Amino acid sequence: MHGKSNARIGPVRVLMVSQRLFPYIAGAEQQALGLARALTRAGADVRIVTTRFADGLSARESIDGVGVERISVPFGRSASAAGVGFHCAKVAQILAMARAVASRARSCDLVHSHCLSASSLGSVLGAGLAGVPVLVKPSLGGSDGELRKLLDSPARGLLKAILRRVDRFAVMSDEIAGELQAIGVKAERCASVENGIDLERFSPASEEERTALRARLGLPDGPVALFVGQYVPRKGVRELLEAWQMVRDRVPNATLAFAGHGIEQPVIDSAVREVLSRVVDLGSRSDVVDVIRASDLLVLPTRNESFGNVIIEALACGLPVISGRTGVASRIALDGTAGRYVDPEAPSTIADALVEFLADRARTKELAGHARDLVRRFDFDLIAKAYLGVYEDIRAEARAGKKPVQRRERSEDAAGANR
Repeated sequence: MHGKSNARIGPVRVLMVSQRLFPYIAGAEQQALGLARALTRAGADVRIVTTRFADGLSARESIDGVGVERISVPFGRSASAAGVGFHCAKVAQILAMARAVASRARSCDLVHSHCLSASSLGSVLGAGLAGVPVLVKPSLGGSDGELRKLLDSPARGLLKAILRRVDRFAVMSDEIAGELQAIGVKAERCASVENGIDLERFSPASEEERTALRARLGLPDGPVALFVGQYVPRKGVRELLEAWQMVRDRVPNATLAFAGHGIEQPVIDSAVREVLSRVVDLGSRSDVVDVIRASDLLVLPTRNESFGNVIIEALACGLPVISGRTGVASRIALDGTAGRYVDPEAPSTIADALVEFLADRARTKELAGHARDLVRRFDFDLIAKAYLGVYEDIRAEARAGKKPVQRRERSEDAAGANR
């Protein structure tokens, strides 16, 4: 795709692109910022370009030592993918990010874009104009995934053509890799990666800390089961609330807390109004780590995750996890070691798992003791080292004018090598 790169030998210079960033709190955005921090600690030169998605955001700032620049782009007000106005807004977003990346990437070795968003598509075009390679990391596969939404777009032919110009895809699952190959992306252009976690920030709370956090958050006494994530159908919000009706009579002093936002908000609001059900909605939070550390267990009856950041965050904080068998939960020895797999479409299985842990505090503490050991390999510093290997391959190929070659080791292999 590119000719001779302007890369120099030395620390890699990365222009990272994210559609949104802090204070917007979601998995992909947290991963972008967390990885940028870890790469910076490892000696890389990282800058982030994102959008001014809300009024009052600074055009430039430094977040934890990482330079962030926000550009103004139009946002469609409709959540629907239909309508001329929505599509015009998306095209405008693509073009705005393409211009921004083209002017900023010339001094970088590569562009690393998160999610298959309008900003990501624009970054591919901008990187091409700047003559530097681009890596894109999709965040979700399957029927709910980003690629499926692009392929359902009237502009799918053009969008597929843009995706074929990507030098490397960072993929978290075989499902995502297969979807990309189905639209013509060669297998050797997919590098296997994992998401990361800051193990210092996400750590178990002492009893005194947990008590203080609960008081600040307004959580009642008794065991607390926590849901963190988007309030969307695939996360199993309705099934969880149905299960809770079975739990509340069996463990009457337990509380179910929600932290997040999304289209299922009215369903949660209705449950909160039933005072006896002990359901609390904490809303969208910038202090998710405190919410997790204040709780006793995480429940996420999700049907589809390519990873599931909150699962490793909860485990790192010493919480047992109840989850659907998907994403990272399916790739670690969770069931019976530090949690339980449930059928997301069978509320009774969710209820039984909740009662198992909420009614038996000794059992919960026993599983909590194993939780942190399951996630040590996802430490952000180890994940950053794996990415630096992928970056170096891309830089070498750009200097040689070659097409990307497959980097076969997964990030957990890199983690193992550093234990």
